[in-house]
Amino acid sequence: MDKKEDSFFLRKVDRPLKLSVQIESQLNDAIHKQVFGQGEFLPSENELSKIFGVSRNVAREALLMLSAKGQIEIIKGKGAFVVEPSIDNVLDPFSKLVDHKCGKESLVHILAIRQIIEPPVTSLAAQYRNDNDLKKLEKSLQLMENFKGNKVEFSHHDIHFHNVISRSCNNPLVPIVLEPIFHVLAKFHPPIFYNSKVIDITLEYHAKIFESIQSKQSEEAFYAMKEHLTLTERHNNQLYAKIAAH
Repeated sequence: MDKKEDSFFLRKVDRPLKLSVQIESQLNDAIHKQVFGQGEFLPSENELSKIFGVSRNVAREALLMLSAKGQIEIIKGKGAFVVEPSIDNVLDPFSKLVDHKCGKESLVHILAIRQIIEPPVTSLAAQYRNDNDLKKLEKSLQLMENFKGNKVEFSHHDIHFHNVISRSCNNPLVPIVLEPIFHVLAKFHPPIFYNSKVIDITLEYHAKIFESIQSKQSEEAFYAMKEHLTLTERHNNQLYAKIAAH
């Protein structure tokens, strides 16, 4: 092990917290500070046990915790190496945070924030989309049509349609912002499609959005998305009113 890597660790861990948690925290910090870069192997279980003065089982548990968070990949017989950061690593923590902060009002707040973000994003997608983006949007539309009778599948392809738009706007930060929101949305979304009229209106607006993106009409794309999300919010409010009436 390099002296740089060896000196990064504190060598001693406090007893009040579980040892594996403390080691996992220090390894995680080392990865974020790029002491270990993408594709580099971490110290072995034996090396970690010597560095921290713990058993191999404790070192192994710390590595398994990092693996569960998507920070590393463990290959039997070779060791643990740092993997490329992924949006998947933040989805569940974000979802839990939204649940904690918003509770039963989560969907209401999600729909509100989407109205702020998605119309300008759709406008950008109309400017920067490529042929592959159009194919993906068209496929999502077709799958929504195919699953009109299954609101769970319909909802899945609806969200995917919006996800493709977020990836088509020539800004890599946009999907990083929106994908966690879509992840939370998926838990609440299907009931919005409580009748065939709502489904037909959704398909109609998705078709308008697609056509404006296809023809590179940025302003039309902006207002088509804005109207679509306004109607979605209205349908959600109507659904809540129905539930409250029973």
